[in-house]
Amino acid sequence: MDLYLQAGFNAQVMCRELLSDWGGGTVILSPRDANISDLTNYSQQMRDAGGSVLLDPQMFRADSNYERLTDHEHWYVDLDSDVNAALVGLRNINSSLETRAVILPGRYVDLNGLPAWIDQQRAVTEASADVLEGKDRWATICMGAEVVRNRQPISRIADVATTWNVDGYYVVAEPPANQYLVSDALWLSNLISFLAGIKLTGRKVVLGYAHQQMLIAAAANIDAIASGNFKNVRSFGVDKFFVGDDDAMARQAPYFYSPRTLSEYPISSLDLAQQVGMLDDLRLSVEFQNSYSDILFTGAQPSTVDYKLARSWRHFLRALRVQATSARKETFRDTTAGLELQMAEAISAHESLSGVGVLPATGRDFSEVANTGKAALRILERQRGFVLDRRWL
Repeated sequence: MDLYLQAGFNAQVMCRELLSDWGGGTVILSPRDANISDLTNYSQQMRDAGGSVLLDPQMFRADSNYERLTDHEHWYVDLDSDVNAALVGLRNINSSLETRAVILPGRYVDLNGLPAWIDQQRAVTEASADVLEGKDRWATICMGAEVVRNRQPISRIADVATTWNVDGYYVVAEPPANQYLVSDALWLSNLISFLAGIKLTGRKVVLGYAHQQMLIAAAANIDAIASGNFKNVRSFGVDKFFVGDDDAMARQAPYFYSPRTLSEYPISSLDLAQQVGMLDDLRLSVEFQNSYSDILFTGAQPSTVDYKLARSWRHFLRALRVQATSARKETFRDTTAGLELQMAEAISAHESLSGVGVLPATGRDFSEVANTGKAALRILERQRGFVLDRRWL
């Protein structure tokens, strides 16, 4: 399973550097965060760094008032009234950016809007076959939290999605109660089962707006998860596409992501770990070591070194990529066993640290949601294990 970079605000330099370090990769560009001239330049830089690009159309809400997003060509017409014109605008932008596939527009769907959403998705996918002839086309499936939590609507979406004439799926799932790490086992198990079901079509499947909890998606055999710098490109919310959301970005502090505990720590927790002689428990193993976070383990008090947001983002994404690319094993059973072992080791390491008061940041403590992941794996094995065992590629 690959890790794509979900580009957000102020991510251009970071994405270019990471692609150069990794020797390639994929960046999902955001029209919310740049005009067409900037996007074109951005795309060229990513491709010069050895990467490829995609464009998330971000047409999730027709009433979005974020002007930098709605000023783009594919927003000039109403998707609800003129699908072809919207697709022509999207084709033009994708051509300018030289994307490797076209992510089709798709609205956010809640429980009340499912029938109309299905009709519109069918219209978009059917029209795209002509307007975007010769290009790989990925359908956007953007689901509200209650849609994911309820078996009947999410099963209905899976059924109709398999009938669309597309080459892949770009899945975006709103978490319940605006949670970062999700504690709702029903939501997570339904999402993972859904991903596994649409992947059984043999098409490309990418889960957007993801973070470390979504490493579990490797058990669904999907192709990639996508993550980025700020919280709003690691966890989906429609507020991002309305004026006013930028305030949350301005208040973000740097965290240290521990691949061992699958949790994110404020730097003050590393100070405490050093004071009680436990900082080595957070030190990165060889495969995760990098120039971005090594500075925290030089002997100086962690809060006194130059570990700012830019370093924390790069460290997080590099570590997550190592975990994502090693999460999928040769068989379904080996993959689930590896994920269960990873979670068990995370809990054990967390208990050692928390026992002396070294705690993750509020809302970023994986130990609080570990049982959610275990439950989702058990349910996936029960619902789809037989098929996944035999069709694992």
